Amino acid sequence: MRAHQLGNDDVISKAAGLSWEQRSPLGGISHLEYDLSYSSPVQEASSNDQLQELPFTPVHMPIMALGAHSGSSSTTLTRASLARLRASGFPEILDCNKEPAQVVDPADPVDFNPQREEADFLQSNEIVLQFLAFTRTTQDGTTSVMWSKTIYFTFQFYRFPPVTTPRLQLLKADTSGTVPSGASSHVLVQINQDGTPNLGSRGLQVKYMVDPSSLKPGEQRWFIRYLAEHSLQIDAWDGDSLLLVGSAAVKLKHLLRQGRTAVQVHHDLEVVTMEYKQDAPVMSGELLRPGGVKPIGVHAVVRGRLHLSLANVGNQKGP
Repeated sequence: MRAHQLGNDDVISKAAGLSWEQRSPLGGISHLEYDLSYSSPVQEASSNDQLQELPFTPVHMPIMALGAHSGSSSTTLTRASLARLRASGFPEILDCNKEPAQVVDPADPVDFNPQREEADFLQSNEIVLQFLAFTRTTQDGTTSVMWSKTIYFTFQFYRFPPVTTPRLQLLKADTSGTVPSGASSHVLVQINQDGTPNLGSRGLQVKYMVDPSSLKPGEQRWFIRYLAEHSLQIDAWDGDSLLLVGSAAVKLKHLLRQGRTAVQVHHDLEVVTMEYKQDAPVMSGELLRPGGVKPIGVHAVVRGRLHLSLANVGNQKGP
């Protein structure tokens, strides 16, 4: 397997590793305190000498981990929005016959047939991620917020090394009537070495080649199931302050080709962060979604929307 990016900058990779465990989005936090004050031997045997659970007020904001059960909201792009994205100069994804990849609606159900995937004569899968645009939202939809001019992303696909993308310039897009009031849509543009935006290179494209010759025996079946059952978590970071903007998660099941030469799916993902209410107690928990408990006083805030394109291009086995 190998991963590479098409663009002016190289993808920065960290140490390899893969976690197959799905972590709870938010864990209950409690603080146990023991009374160590002086007491008589008689008092030591009393019921007062017990561990007491006290409320714990966090001093920092948690980084929200998005798992398979808590993926961020995704909406389907309209035909007009897709046409505008194509007109912005993003690379077109073609299949092995140089034909455009079949566009799949992310709202459509996926009929997963493992036998059909294993019988496909195009056993090599080229996974393509295209970071296209970012729509910035404000706290209340009307008040302007100070935003950085650059953004970058971190994620890990399958068992490839974690990726930190280069910083991308947020270039104002002409989106008349396509975004709600209080939102501002920007096309992602790569940055030259001198710090100027590269207007001829729109978006960021990352490719992964998953070839059976480089997989362990039987791993091809595990990779297919990974696409069918898992989500890809993407963290967005402020390119100037290096602070977390928010997290998004996208299901990978629409990358299953099911006998087709190439498929492509466009996503409009909510980028969400967790914030504390200043005057709310944090003493117990409330059910959030299956797989996690959210402490009282913590609420999700949508910081923006990431316009992302995913594709899977089939190829014949390598030598």
